Amino acid sequence: MGWVFHGSFNSSPLFSVYFLECELSSQSTMCKDEVYGDWYRGCSHFVASFESGNRIDCNDPYCGLSSAHIHNAPNCPCPRVTGEHRRIQNMFHKACEQCRTAEFNRRVTSG
Repeated sequence: MGWVFHGSFNSSPLFSVYFLECELSSQSTMCKDEVYGDWYRGCSHFVASFESGNRIDCNDPYCGLSSAHIHNAPNCPCPRVTGEHRRIQNMFHKACEQCRTAEFNRRVTSG
């Protein structure tokens, strides 16, 4: 795990430690948006169809989107990034359309 320091320790040690906590906390967990789509086993790709609008809260005090977020400042540096909670609608035992097209083009142009 890499430690990333934002700012300098010369300005305020407490402020710099606060930025370090936000950076380390954001590496382990984040809120996730629920996404439905198809899983293609041939190439191991997930092709998203739609988002349900549901968000799974990570309950991390250093996540800017969480309900447990502890800062009220408008310039809070906590990350506001979501991940995906994937819900598989259909599973196909072949490659996705993009991978099949790429393979076809590779075979046609090689030669």
